[in-house]
Amino acid sequence: MLLAVLGFSSSSFATIVRVPGVHKGEWFKYAVQWSVGSNDPALSTYFPNITTTIDITNFVSNVSDSKVWLVQTLSYPKYTQNVTGWIDVTNGEVSNYNMFYGNIWFIAANLSAGDTVWVGQPYVINYTLSKSYLNRDWTVNQVSVNTTTYNQPFMGGYLVNVTLVADVFWDRPSGALLHTPIINQTFTRLNYTSHWWLDALITAAALVSHMVAGTYGGITYYVEITSTSIISDFYFDPSMRTVGFTVSGTGTGFCNLTFRNELITPPYIIFVEDSSVPQEFVTSGPFNSTHTWLYFNYTHSTLPVLITGATAVPEFTSPAPIFLLITTMASMAIILRKRRRSK
Repeated sequence: MLLAVLGFSSSSFATIVRVPGVHKGEWFKYAVQWSVGSNDPALSTYFPNITTTIDITNFVSNVSDSKVWLVQTLSYPKYTQNVTGWIDVTNGEVSNYNMFYGNIWFIAANLSAGDTVWVGQPYVINYTLSKSYLNRDWTVNQVSVNTTTYNQPFMGGYLVNVTLVADVFWDRPSGALLHTPIINQTFTRLNYTSHWWLDALITAAALVSHMVAGTYGGITYYVEITSTSIISDFYFDPSMRTVGFTVSGTGTGFCNLTFRNELITPPYIIFVEDSSVPQEFVTSGPFNSTHTWLYFNYTHSTLPVLITGATAVPEFTSPAPIFLLITTMASMAIILRKRRRSK
């Protein structure tokens, strides 16, 4: 019902198969400030006045041809709802109309100004540009909309004129939604000046860095880092059983890593700068049968991060004894001090 009103439903205009830029296992977290209001008593009977914030997490469960399969978790103030389905980046088709804002979340990768995207209906990308957001620089595709459609059917048998004003930004390499500083829809009954409106402000709270650790035994190993930080200087050293990178930003930061179980195995030791992260600030567990997740937080500046495990691909050594872990901790502290002095 809601998506039909919003207009972010499926479309079948395109025939060219375009390629998603996101990968299985990635997830994207957003905060949505959402408000509905009306000064038209006839239209307001169908939707109450609401102002709320919704946290949305889109987890990519699979990517197949032009379709992105996702599990969407909607966290409302008093309850949580999960919605599953797919978005086809070729034509904007969606498999589940209960998905919040339908197909806005993913478009095809590496599109450019002048290309068409399908978000309820076809829109032309107005600009491909550089944009600073979430403490980092992005290459984005922007669609700006200011249109009015007339004599549209509304609930209760009313006809309304619908005005849509929106600015939407997608990350160009991945096609994932970055943010929408405005989505405003106004529904005005014919021959009336009173109206019903809906506003939404979607901001990304954390996005994913897709890092390649290397190829071992014919398998390419990735490390997905979901973070509020800028991630740089990523590397994997199997001989030291270590994943390393640099985080930078302001305020409190966090990292949530997802990687294959055998890349590095527990127990994990995490150093941020030259200090070990206390275990009470580290959580980890099975992501699924093949992957592990690892979460920790910190106070921002520009900081080197080292994560070590008991074993690492491709060695598959036996679990490290306690004296080896102590030696590893001392070695990591020395490495971090050297890295900090060299910057």
